[in-house]
Amino acid sequence: MAVDGRIPTDEIPQADKLEVVLETLRAVSLGATSYQQIAVRIGKVERQARYYRNAAEILGLLSREAKNVSTLTEVGATALSANATDSAVLQAAILSARIFQRVLIFVASKPNGVSHPELVAFLELVSEPTEASMMTRRKSTVVSWLRDSKLIREDDGKFVVAISSFNVPAIISVSTPSEPLLPTKGELKEYQDVIKSFGLAKKVIASFVDAASLERAQNAHQRLVNLVAARVRELNVLPTSNGYIDLAANIDGVPTIFEMKSNNPKNSKSQLRKGVSQLYEYRYLQNAPEAKLVLVLEGPLPSKHQWMGAYLEADRGIALLWDGNDELNGSAESKALIGL
Repeated sequence: MAVDGRIPTDEIPQADKLEVVLETLRAVSLGATSYQQIAVRIGKVERQARYYRNAAEILGLLSREAKNVSTLTEVGATALSANATDSAVLQAAILSARIFQRVLIFVASKPNGVSHPELVAFLELVSEPTEASMMTRRKSTVVSWLRDSKLIREDDGKFVVAISSFNVPAIISVSTPSEPLLPTKGELKEYQDVIKSFGLAKKVIASFVDAASLERAQNAHQRLVNLVAARVRELNVLPTSNGYIDLAANIDGVPTIFEMKSNNPKNSKSQLRKGVSQLYEYRYLQNAPEAKLVLVLEGPLPSKHQWMGAYLEADRGIALLWDGNDELNGSAESKALIGL
């Protein structure tokens, strides 16, 4: 990522027809390995063939084996077999690209939707500056891909995230730790501030990522993540995550951070304390002081530690939930805190 928070040009596709990306995959599968050969197969000029080849590479559908030799990746072969712009594999490929993650998270942060001019202005703001013609292709590509893949839809002139049309589990897993999960204004400074926090706390975040990786390897932990993500999606809200934050979402326009902890009668107190500490640090590192915090446990606190739940709610303003036979349980106070 550029130091100023903008996404570099080489990470942004400039090929506005998603169906032609599939045609490009088909061309390569039939032996068109160079952009000149691809151009002939898809009926485009060579410059456009380069754009479509680059676009497929950004999504991980093609791999450049030599200077002008492209091959189909395993993901690309699966996408070609599905042969649909809204297939699960193509949606997942789009969701893996940082420019689409950033745009979707921005749209999801606006409960009333985002107009076309607002979306275009945001894209201009948070991507690397370029010449006018290239910016036009960039804007057209990002908007049309999200729409054609059915990741966004237009309601009354406003774009909204189309959760019900996702053919993949609707969790955006952001691979860049310094990428904001909870922007509220869509201003470049939000991205720059999180990059700055990340730079100051790289070692801390590295330890978070290591610890999170160990926890996420546990079935109980992943069960909690899936349970909460499903409940968030029921609210027509897009959940996100990264290497250290289990789940984040803008619920009714309010940033919310979730931390999941497995627990048992012997370690509930220490797990709760660890989770609370992590939540505060995550909120700081994400530069989201207004974010609500939610701790989700594998099971309820034992009776001798019940007071800690009331302490979290009344004194810290942290909601405490737990898994109760595939349903999120918690006090009325905690549920009210986050609108679940």
